[in-house]
Amino acid sequence: MAEVGGAVTISHYLIVGEIEAHFDRAQAAGATIVKQLAASDYCARDYVVRDPEGHLWSSERTASRRYQARRLRAQHKEVPMTDENFRSIALGLPRTEASQHTGHPDFRVRGKVFATLGYPDAGWGMVKLAPDEQLALITASPEVFVAVKGAWGRRGAASVRLALADKRTMRKAIASA
Repeated sequence: MAEVGGAVTISHYLIVGEIEAHFDRAQAAGATIVKQLAASDYCARDYVVRDPEGHLWSSERTASRRYQARRLRAQHKEVPMTDENFRSIALGLPRTEASQHTGHPDFRVRGKVFATLGYPDAGWGMVKLAPDEQLALITASPEVFVAVKGAWGRRGAASVRLALADKRTMRKAIASA
């Protein structure tokens, strides 16, 4: 919640399919345009309006994963993250050992797992982070990082879609783990 012009308001975030029609309906309903409908760096298109009661509404049409992957690679001018790149970054840290845990390759320091590959499926990795670091990565790159389900996720573990990740971000995430 935030205070706007002396009134308490909340901000809503929506993911919609037909963004143009949604934008038109919001405008017709009397919403004030805060940010025009436009292409975005992190989604296909988005806009922000304020309703007559002062609440902010952010709406986006999320791009396909294939589109997101192409756009991220173009932005970072890097090849997609691979299992081998992930392994190389992890093993490049001091005192790191490769091992296995529940049939998946993992990486440990002093016997403690800080990263794994192939979980929950091929093409994924996992890094154990502090909860605030996990939240920062998921907020900055929701197409790349997802909280692991259950207790591990609540404690900061994040799954990584390797094909959408770039080396610079993964180096930081793995080093933080």
